[in-house]
Amino acid sequence: MSKARKNVEDDRLSMLPNDLIYRILSHISIKYAIQTSALSSRWRFIWTSMPYLAISTLDAPDLSEFVNHVLSRRNDQIEVYSVKLSFHQQFSKELLKTILDYAFSHNVQKLTFACFLNGHIVFPLDLFRSRPLKYLRLSGSPAGPVLESCNFAVCHSGLSNLTLENGHFTLSVVNVVAPQLKNLTL
Repeated sequence: MSKARKNVEDDRLSMLPNDLIYRILSHISIKYAIQTSALSSRWRFIWTSMPYLAISTLDAPDLSEFVNHVLSRRNDQIEVYSVKLSFHQQFSKELLKTILDYAFSHNVQKLTFACFLNGHIVFPLDLFRSRPLKYLRLSGSPAGPVLESCNFAVCHSGLSNLTLENGHFTLSVVNVVAPQLKNLTL
C-alpha cells in the first residue's frame, strides 16, 4: 500500500461529517477548537464555521483581542446555535456586549453565562429580546457574584428555558408575559 493511501486511511478524523466534528468541538473552548486546525488540511478552517462558541477568560491574556480575532475570522454566513461564556477573571462590559451582539445577530438559540468572580456584575438582560433565543442559563459560584439583571422583559421573546443557579441574583422583572417559557429553574 502506498504511503499516501495509508495516511488517508489512517486519518479517520478527517472522514467524519462536519456536524459530528462540530458536536465534538462544541465541548471545548474556541481556543482549543482553533488549535485543531493543525490536525489536517480539512480541519484548517473548520472552526470558522462552527455553530457553537465557547469563550473563556482563560483563553488568552488579552481576551478582547482574542475575541475580535475569532469573530472577525468566523464565517459570517453561519448562524450561531450556542454560546458558552465562562468568566474567571475581570472582563469589560464592552467585551460582553461585543460577544452578545455578535451572538444575537447570528440568531443564537442557547446562551450560557458562567461568572466566577466576586463582586457586583450588571448583566444586560434587556438584550435578550432576541426571538430565536430559547435557552438562557446564568450561573456563578455560591460565594460569588451578585448578578444584577435589569429590565428582564421576556414578553417578546421565544425563551422557553431559564435557569438561574449558584450565586446571588437581583432581578428587576418587567413585562413577564412569557407564553413560551416552559422551564424555570432557580
